[in-house]
Amino acid sequence: MEVNRKLTYLMTSSPLSSLKKMTQTRHNYQSVILQSLITVTENGVLKLLLGIKPLKATGPDKVSTRLLKLCAKELAPGITKIYQLSIDSGALPADWKTADVSLLQ
Repeated sequence: MEVNRKLTYLMTSSPLSSLKKMTQTRHNYQSVILQSLITVTENGVLKLLLGIKPLKATGPDKVSTRLLKLCAKELAPGITKIYQLSIDSGALPADWKTADVSLLQ
């Protein structure tokens, strides 16, 4: 899912990724800092959903990218809440850590 990929990029490739280098004893501080720095907005999620290329392959959830784009306005509020809750709790669902990998020849 494109939104998941964008959030993963934010958490691993942005300046915020340096926060991950904190020691395990500072985990609580890391969570507090991330919570205060990241806010997921409905407009931001909507923009990402509308920017999805409809012919891209589906992710592990098998939801069509075309469907995500067509239903962006209806999906944005719920997706916003889910992602913000994930950030606020400092936990990612296990399903978000999976991907389909295919060998291209």
